[in-house]
Amino acid sequence: MNLPSLLSRCQTEKGGITLSRIDVLVVEDDPMVAEIHQNFINTLEGFRVVAVAGDGAKALELLETLPVRLLILDIFLPGLDGLNTLRKIREQQKNVDVIIVSASRDVNTVNEAIQAGAFDYIVKPFVYERLKASLESFRQMETKLRRGPRDVAQADIDSLFQVKSRKNYQ
Repeated sequence: MNLPSLLSRCQTEKGGITLSRIDVLVVEDDPMVAEIHQNFINTLEGFRVVAVAGDGAKALELLETLPVRLLILDIFLPGLDGLNTLRKIREQQKNVDVIIVSASRDVNTVNEAIQAGAFDYIVKPFVYERLKASLESFRQMETKLRRGPRDVAQADIDSLFQVKSRKNYQ
């Protein structure tokens, strides 16, 4: 990560710098839905939408220049769809995680998303508390990974996977 990317993710905290903001790219072809996602995510502490892309090709282009840590990714996109976008991100070994937000309920699609390493999968329509829970879970995992020791015990690893799977959205 280059210095401008690092600095864009920092906030000053009483004499020090802490990595606390998670930069998000929303990938959604419906402009109204994209705007709603953006407005909601920007209200959450520690998150900032840095860009919106209407298709997978544009998302991949933006990932080349923006310090994005998390994608909110639709499956049904024109041109390069969400699953193929996710596959390309993994092929390019980008340090970015993905939360799928899609109307697709197809079990094969869900399975492919899991196998490609999606952090979460949320089915539209949804309540925003569900997205908020997923984002907060992601932030907890990020915090544990960034602020924890370089070597971890099995209990630490178990805790990370529990954070990923524990999303309080009742």
